[in-house]
Amino acid sequence: MSTHKRIWTLLIPALAAILLYAHTFSADFVYDDRTLLELNPNFQSLGIIPKAFITPYWELVNDEANAVGFYRPLAATVFTTSWVVSDGNSNFFHLVSILLHAACAVALTLLCMALGWKRTIACATGLFFAILGSHAEAVAWISSQPDLLATLFALLGMRYFVVERDVRAPLLLFLALLCKESAIAVVLLCLFSVILQRRRIWWRYFLVLAAYYTLRVVAFDDYAAGFDRVNTHHGLNQLEQIDLSFKLLGQHLGFMAIPIGHSPFHPLMLNQGLLAPYNFFPAIGAAISLIVGLMIYSRRSPDSPSLKVGLGIMFMGIVPVLNTFALGQYPFAERFSYLSSAGFVILLAIAMIRFPYRGVSYVLITLLVVGNIYSSYSGSKHWRTEADLFRWAQRVAPQAMTGHIEFGRLMLEKAQSADDADKRLAYAELATESFSRTDAINVDKVFCTSIERYKANVGKADSLFLAGEIDNAKKVYQMTIDHYAKAPEAFLGLGNCTSQQAFGYWSEAKNVVAKNHYSAAIHAFNTALSQNPNIDAAVIGKAKALVQLVNIEGVSSPNFQEAITASEYALHLAPHDFSLLLNLVALYDAANKRNKAIGPLHDFIDSYPQHPEIDVLQQLLFEFTSR
Repeated sequence: MSTHKRIWTLLIPALAAILLYAHTFSADFVYDDRTLLELNPNFQSLGIIPKAFITPYWELVNDEANAVGFYRPLAATVFTTSWVVSDGNSNFFHLVSILLHAACAVALTLLCMALGWKRTIACATGLFFAILGSHAEAVAWISSQPDLLATLFALLGMRYFVVERDVRAPLLLFLALLCKESAIAVVLLCLFSVILQRRRIWWRYFLVLAAYYTLRVVAFDDYAAGFDRVNTHHGLNQLEQIDLSFKLLGQHLGFMAIPIGHSPFHPLMLNQGLLAPYNFFPAIGAAISLIVGLMIYSRRSPDSPSLKVGLGIMFMGIVPVLNTFALGQYPFAERFSYLSSAGFVILLAIAMIRFPYRGVSYVLITLLVVGNIYSSYSGSKHWRTEADLFRWAQRVAPQAMTGHIEFGRLMLEKAQSADDADKRLAYAELATESFSRTDAINVDKVFCTSIERYKANVGKADSLFLAGEIDNAKKVYQMTIDHYAKAPEAFLGLGNCTSQQAFGYWSEAKNVVAKNHYSAAIHAFNTALSQNPNIDAAVIGKAKALVQLVNIEGVSSPNFQEAITASEYALHLAPHDFSLLLNLVALYDAANKRNKAIGPLHDFIDSYPQHPEIDVLQQLLFEFTSR
């Protein structure tokens, strides 16, 4: 094959992938992207890269996430490098995803050529992989880059495995393992294959698995290497877990074949019974597919090498997904089948080549191409912004709590930042409505985590508080506290509600009642901080409540010095808060320590020269420096 033809053979699938997903380039960070990247300082410095090889994946984000048995140091390295190179530009991350998808399409084309396929057929197979509708989530969502990376290295490794080239195959497969666990079964497939063929290179693949296991042992500090970690406490018995595994396999095979019904969240339905259509038909489909696959795999034909590679990648690429304890609350996720889909496309290409009716095959190919292009675009366009994503999730996955909770969170953020009172109320009402939708979800039928139920309760109470329904918000906060042993955000909300009520009583000159409420609010804030010392809002709320308590009790208040100390720390945490500054200045004035107020006044004036009350502060500064 000429160099010119070879270039075009590889360029066409790559261009198709880039053109189809170019619209995702301008998208934002959404959902887990924010947790992994935008709000995670660890992935924003190259210094984390060595640590990534001796630390579980999610512990690089959150020290308390050690229950999750994921180890993906190479994926963490790519994330960190992308952040440093782009200075946190989400467009760059999406560009990386698009290019990785294009590279995977090229890698599959190379694999098909290594299998001895004609150039045009290999190119067409890579092209179809590029447009396959089941890839929408994997390419459009930045957090799915580990799937893309693992698939790229696995396909390149399989290419060299097929042509029996030196050490490149095991090395590339080792890199795939360092990206995501989905490559484990593919490496095992290669190991068993060379053992059955009695090839002396079996030790290379054994060494790859041994090295990978050793790294995981070091990272998890446990000989189980993190494989025993439970991420999903779904309460299913052994038979139900087996049924769920077969059901998931059937769902993934079905979605690759007919990628319709895109959704970011597919909740696990409970107590339906093994014979319920929702469980039975996907499980039976998976069982039949496995039987047929084994029959085809065991037969000898001119297509045997290609069939075995296709079947191996399709089934083995999805094996890690069948571990129902490691999948989280949404066991079926579209991105999980990305590696497996490469094998599916190989098998589909073989089927189309051998299809006896040429005229019909052209019609089928046209329908497949058009349908998958539409599926890819329609499934990826909703990942542009968090508002788009969660509004879509509420519509297509009403039984999933996440969409309602996260859309409510967005509306709360808009309400808190709104300057206009009417807008604040409107956003708060939208948030309340969104959080209230979780009440209709039957947790006996839909698997929901306790964390989500907690977030839904706190979010609903927060939105009621912003809407001015203090009594109702307080009831929801108290109900949440009664149901959860640890509820720092609920105690924070309870403190805010009680402080608001106390202010109302103080305004009505009911000082005794106001004092009791402020004391109760301070206790709530202290409880919140004892459960989570990093809640800045509780520190600020406590400081303001102490100042109000001093206003009631006078300078002789036993809380006077504590109010000063708390206000100093709160202003350090929120130097932009005008009311905190005024409180601290007033306390210094009452304590005859006016010289201590000069520094904070200077700092605020220098930092916020456009503040609407700047004249008042300058007058205060003049008075304090003149005394």
